[in-house]
Amino acid sequence: MTHLKTQDLVTSPPITIVFIGGFGRSGSTLTDLILGSGSNTISVGELRYMWERGLRDNQLCGCGAAFHDCPFWSEVLALSGHAGLAGKELEHIINLQKRVDMAKYVPQLATKVKSSSFQTRYDEFSDHLVRLYQAIAQISGKDTIIDSSKHFSYGYLLAGLENFTLKVAHLIRDSRASAYSWSKKVERPEIHWKKELMPRYSLTHSALEWSLSNLLTEGIKFMSPVYKRYKYEELMDKPELFFQMAGDLGVKDIALEQNLLSPKESHTVAGNPMRFKKQIEVRGDYAWQQKMTPAHFRFITAATSAVLLRYGYPLTRPGIHKEQRQLSQT
Repeated sequence: MTHLKTQDLVTSPPITIVFIGGFGRSGSTLTDLILGSGSNTISVGELRYMWERGLRDNQLCGCGAAFHDCPFWSEVLALSGHAGLAGKELEHIINLQKRVDMAKYVPQLATKVKSSSFQTRYDEFSDHLVRLYQAIAQISGKDTIIDSSKHFSYGYLLAGLENFTLKVAHLIRDSRASAYSWSKKVERPEIHWKKELMPRYSLTHSALEWSLSNLLTEGIKFMSPVYKRYKYEELMDKPELFFQMAGDLGVKDIALEQNLLSPKESHTVAGNPMRFKKQIEVRGDYAWQQKMTPAHFRFITAATSAVLLRYGYPLTRPGIHKEQRQLSQT
């Protein structure tokens, strides 16, 4: 198979990338799968991590196959020119990404002012991304790619790619809920050769990253023709809002019935373990309202108060959500 060249984009059909941004544990994988159930979309999960978790580590694809055994990704990589990438060549791309797609490079990613050395790295890595996204669209036959990579630096990187339309879905969840969620033990089934847990964050790390991630994700609106912000709590309480989201982002015919999603086979590279489920209930996690200690609540509230208020969250401790009360009674 002849692989794509960047110039092939000039004559290709228009491609949209829907970037789901924000801090982790804000419903990004669920949102990815819901939007990915549309008739014109393909869900790829957190594509930012494909080079390491897919190509290097051979973790599980959302379809259940190991990455190198997935027919979809085999076709995509053959077309993009990345088939068989390994060893020094692969490590070069992984290291290249780390010298482009990082928070400290956002000032250069967000403007046209780039040092000559950064511009060289940026151009090289962007070429890999352009070929990859083009191949995904061509192999899937879809014109809209759902990418839940979340990290703001990757969002700025995508915004700079030529010949793509970037639409941003910024997900926000209460900082106290996010911090509590990151303190829990969660297994990673995609690491199929051993038992491994997702990373756990300290309160300080969660507070700083939550504020930074949300403020800098919001900044991408100046580089994207479509930027929409959604609260986790509102989406979970009213799943019908996902239809409004789909309309906002140009996604057609999502397969959500009331609060149940039966996702089509997905080829998500990374994300929450729910991506392996055959049926998903849209239901919020409000355990933090009962289980977070008063001291932890006060610390996170104080550390994130300015950003909480910016996004309309109260600083006082909320009552127990009805979903959590029902769970407590069972």
